[in-house]
Amino acid sequence: MTSSATIFVLIASYRDIECQWTIKDLFEKALYPDRIRIGVCWQADPVADKDCFKIQARPGQVRTVYFLPEESKGLGWARQQAQALWQDEDYALQIDSHMRFVPNWDELMLETLDACASQQPILTVYPPGYTPPHHLEEQTPVRVQCIKEFNASGILFYTAKALPPGLEATAPIPTACCAGGFIFGPSRWLQVMAHDPGIYFNGEEHALAARLWTHGFDLFSPHKTLLYHYYKREESPKHWSDDPSWHDKHKQTLARLRQLLTPDFVSEKDTVDLGPYGLGSERSIADFEAWSGVNFASNSIAAFAKTFPYVRTDDAIASIKANKNIQVSDNAVLFIIDEEGFLFSSLRGEIYRMNSAATWVWCNLEEGTDWESLVSGLIELCGMDQTSAENALFNLVAHWHGQGVLVGDEESGLENDLAPEREQEQALQELEECFLPESFQYHAEQYYRILDSFFCVQFGEQKHSDWLMPLLVQFEVSPNKKAEHKIVIVQDQDGHSLFCDKKVVHHNVSLSRMGPYLKNEMLMLALDKIDYMLALHAGVVEKNGKVIALPAKSGDGKSTLVAGLVKAGYRYYSDEMAPLSRNGCRATPVPLGICVKETAFPVLQELYPELVNLQLSDRDDGQRAVYMPPPIEAIVSKEDACRINLIVFPRYQKGAQTQLVPVG
Repeated sequence: MTSSATIFVLIASYRDIECQWTIKDLFEKALYPDRIRIGVCWQADPVADKDCFKIQARPGQVRTVYFLPEESKGLGWARQQAQALWQDEDYALQIDSHMRFVPNWDELMLETLDACASQQPILTVYPPGYTPPHHLEEQTPVRVQCIKEFNASGILFYTAKALPPGLEATAPIPTACCAGGFIFGPSRWLQVMAHDPGIYFNGEEHALAARLWTHGFDLFSPHKTLLYHYYKREESPKHWSDDPSWHDKHKQTLARLRQLLTPDFVSEKDTVDLGPYGLGSERSIADFEAWSGVNFASNSIAAFAKTFPYVRTDDAIASIKANKNIQVSDNAVLFIIDEEGFLFSSLRGEIYRMNSAATWVWCNLEEGTDWESLVSGLIELCGMDQTSAENALFNLVAHWHGQGVLVGDEESGLENDLAPEREQEQALQELEECFLPESFQYHAEQYYRILDSFFCVQFGEQKHSDWLMPLLVQFEVSPNKKAEHKIVIVQDQDGHSLFCDKKVVHHNVSLSRMGPYLKNEMLMLALDKIDYMLALHAGVVEKNGKVIALPAKSGDGKSTLVAGLVKAGYRYYSDEMAPLSRNGCRATPVPLGICVKETAFPVLQELYPELVNLQLSDRDDGQRAVYMPPPIEAIVSKEDACRINLIVFPRYQKGAQTQLVPVG
């Protein structure tokens, strides 16, 4: 080890029996164990989790803080508690509480860090796996941390991939991605960058990557195996399984991530004070996006970020600039609203928002404009210099290649994916191993028809039927036709599960969250059966033969407006989903219960006194809402479906005067 360098190891442990063995293995495998200090944030019950404390390895070198599970506020908070235990050690290693190490890991980490081509390097990657107690993954190839995908909430997920065949790594490999369970570098990274306690779990890693990079640190995946991670952890409690309000904390995380990464797209009312947990000032977030190949505003990934080496290189730039015949694909259609463009990819079924400069470039590509002319146009249009204009054009084209909207693009996958999913994603594997009990006896059974699909739903207990039947009452039919789909709600020791056609689709969820899951599962199955051109996320009502569609994002008052219009004599099609027929653009009625969020109760309670008697459901977006059955006499039948005549985009602004503004 370099001179007498010391290492601080930061661990956040939530009721994890493996943590004690991780600490033991860490000391036993170190070349210089006397120079190691550990800081652990324990979140455990001394009685229920007593097996977590069977052994103590070198207790004089382990600093601890203890919290009961109900005191825990999530991963970022726990990491911050452990971070506070640092006492001027030279290097800092952040790990998860379930790890194993290679012999002499401490010396090897320092040697690997010294081999990085940077003055401020950080080692990070998803390590290979192990199974307790000591079964290590064999023949582990060198792996590189890289981008996997954005999810619908804008969380960027990472993975680890093997090097391409025939390529050998002789030094650490640059990356733009971070692995929260393995971060090693000079302890300056802990000094200048405190963990954000408002980050609950998902989202931690891409926030850390952006913050580390903008603080001047360069990220590298090591070119040798240094430690191992236990991925499956089926036997271990998870915070989100214990905390029924975890979704509120996750909602807070999403708000903080938007403020951190896309502040220009955050409205004044949604602004969050990040305090000391913002970006660094050494480099800009725009430079990080260019280097990493991600665009946080559009949730898009550039083509070069999907192939080795997964970061922007001179070769990637040269390859795009060398192609003088950039052509837009027939599977992409541009729609222009005001000065912005919305690019629809029929290949992927996705819509990408573009600013005026990107829209201008796309329109010129449709006209066959060459690279040099596009650069000149950006210089004139945006006041850029030559280099900035070329870089901007490169980034645009790289992202369009990544979205598959240019001629010659092919769908790119992530081959050789080595990293098992992180803990929360393990729920998918748990689902596959969950089966409906052979001796299942249901409490109640009801048949439903949504669109052209028939369902039989069996409720395991009375509380299931009491809670869920009112959500679907308007779809009830007599059992005069064999149901195409059988849905079963059961309770087990882990919570509640929803089975569809003998396959579990939701597992270990609270009853308060089951309503939205049940409704959505039935709706998606029903939509799959009918032929339609497009499904609008919109409310739809009709009066005097005029059908009005109200497309809007969540929170803009769409459902509240629909509920008010229905009470004012309008007939009801839907408050959230409008499938449009291929011929005639007719809106198919999908009269789901009107989703009324708690925040809308003061507005609607006078019109709908029954609101207070309906069950509140917890949604994945952190909102609480009731699903109010629409008046039966107001529901439009499928046979009476009409063409949409008017489209109104509701936008709620507190205190603003109600007005209709024509759309150009």
